[in-house]
Amino acid sequence: RETRAEAAPATFHPVLMGLGAGAQLSPAGRWTHIDALRTMVKFSDQIAKVEKVGPTHPLGLVLQSAWALCAEMMGRLNIREDMDDGELRTLESIFGLYEQVMFALRESMSEERVANLISTTVRVYDAGRCTCALRMLGTAVETYGTDEAMVQSFAHLLAHLTSSTDRYLRARNIADRPELVTAFFELARKYILFCPSALLTCPEFVALFDLSMLCLTGCDGERESTRAVLVFLSNLVGWRKIRFSETIVEFFKSASAAISSCTQRHGVDLAHTCLFALAGGSTQMLWPIYAECLHSLLTAILDDLSIPDRFDASRKMIAVVLSNPKLAGCLPVDVGEIVVRTMFELLQRGPKSKQKFKMLCHGKSRRRICLCTRWDDTGVLFNN
Repeated sequence: RETRAEAAPATFHPVLMGLGAGAQLSPAGRWTHIDALRTMVKFSDQIAKVEKVGPTHPLGLVLQSAWALCAEMMGRLNIREDMDDGELRTLESIFGLYEQVMFALRESMSEERVANLISTTVRVYDAGRCTCALRMLGTAVETYGTDEAMVQSFAHLLAHLTSSTDRYLRARNIADRPELVTAFFELARKYILFCPSALLTCPEFVALFDLSMLCLTGCDGERESTRAVLVFLSNLVGWRKIRFSETIVEFFKSASAAISSCTQRHGVDLAHTCLFALAGGSTQMLWPIYAECLHSLLTAILDDLSIPDRFDASRKMIAVVLSNPKLAGCLPVDVGEIVVRTMFELLQRGPKSKQKFKMLCHGKSRRRICLCTRWDDTGVLFNN
């Protein structure tokens, strides 16, 4: 008896025929067909996994045909920065289908085919600065990041993307391309989670950290791009808080000198950015992630055994930030001193005090400090 997964390929033929080289489709018709094909692939792949029909994927021939069609349609597009909406929408649909096919054929895709797709995607990104290309590369990292044979390739990929994006953004107003910043640092975060060995061996690792700091200020508070940069920085400097396997933890430990060096070099600037935002220089919707990043920064310094007098070093760093006249206008010196003293008291209590640390950074908690007489032994603020 034929299973649902084995019967699925027949349902694809009308869509594949519609996308064939001889089909005359409008741009809207083209991306509608591609999106339909992607949805069908996703649904059929889920059925195949549930029914466990055998070692050979039942959609193998269909997916091979879909892959060839994607390559053909990609070749027809004139990739450039000023693509019209129809061309850009078609490109996004093609990459979306590529991603779905990659997920479905993960085990059976050859290394050569993956490398060719990555190479094509990089060329598209360099020519058009399309965020969909970065999302496609993020899917590749997520899908194949654990493959040791791909680590070196992914390290060189990140190096190229970092230098290419750095040159592009430094030549213009970063605030004009927030979606590009968002996509790039979401990709960089996937390196932390799925392929940290490629991230830490990337020849442009220091430049990547520098770029994150440049974008953090250059985004001018735009919500999604600022959030993406802060999440990346928080995960990177706070890698000890992420639940990695023992093998990855040992790798992080062996390569932690590079992270420590960047953290110390940019620590004052990052702390200032976070405290300034938390003192009212940012929208309230971003306060939680600014507080998270500040907590990651301070705990990273306090947990770094390579730094002599770690506690004093972190206090001095914050003292430098508080002495900045720009911050004094948002956060009165006396209130700032109380906030910082309370922060370090909470940091000494360990991970369980993290939520109280983040609450302290919010505006309401700071205002309550002005009326505060003491903290009880559980860290609750009491008013007069």
